[in-house]
Amino acid sequence: MRTMSTFVFSLFAGLVFSFSANAQEVKIPKLTGAVVDEAQMLSRAARSNLDGFLKNFYRSTGTQIAVLTIPSLDGQPIETYSIAVVDKWKLGNKDTDMGALILISKKDRKVRIEVGQGLEGDITDLYAKRVIDHVITPEFKQSNFDAGITNGVYALIQKANPNYLKQSKIQPIRSKRSRKSKSIWFYLIFFIIYVLIMGGGRGRRGGLFIGGSGLGGGGGFGGGFSGGGGGFSGGGASGGW
Repeated sequence: MRTMSTFVFSLFAGLVFSFSANAQEVKIPKLTGAVVDEAQMLSRAARSNLDGFLKNFYRSTGTQIAVLTIPSLDGQPIETYSIAVVDKWKLGNKDTDMGALILISKKDRKVRIEVGQGLEGDITDLYAKRVIDHVITPEFKQSNFDAGITNGVYALIQKANPNYLKQSKIQPIRSKRSRKSKSIWFYLIFFIIYVLIMGGGRGRRGGLFIGGSGLGGGGGFGGGFSGGGGGFSGGGASGGW
């Protein structure tokens, strides 16, 4: 009996050690700015504008949205890696948990939007999935990474704080997708109308925006971009292209 108990304990301890070892192997980049482009998917101009815009947005509203691109997940599920990132970065204020992360793995062709607890009522799982499927990945399929990432951020802010967009007078990057098929635009217009009517799920604020012509008004500001202690509980969505 003692031998069996010893065996079970050893097996359990081995599994715990193995899990801990794998967890330690997950390499999380440092939070050096609002946009951490490890996979170099963004142009210099788009990265600079988006980084400055998100820093100003955080300073003005207290809502902290960050973008992380990585070369590969190295076999990790994107949901697991995303949680590891937000656990380390702690985006958002600890009292309000108003944080969000857009994570992109270039080699795996996967996208994850991780939503802080304080934003889950506005950026619902359904809305996050729509942003991935209808804003981000269609651009990625055409290698329009600047447009996909920038417009994805814009769509999140339309739910988190639509008034900020009106005050900033910014616009997303114009899509470069082919216009040969009118049916694509028919479905696109239908989708926009649907979102405007339904309000993007349970969210209480403005609908989704697709299109536009260039994100401006980025202008960064001095100081760092460290996490404020926000909490996450797994809200969000994943997708691929």
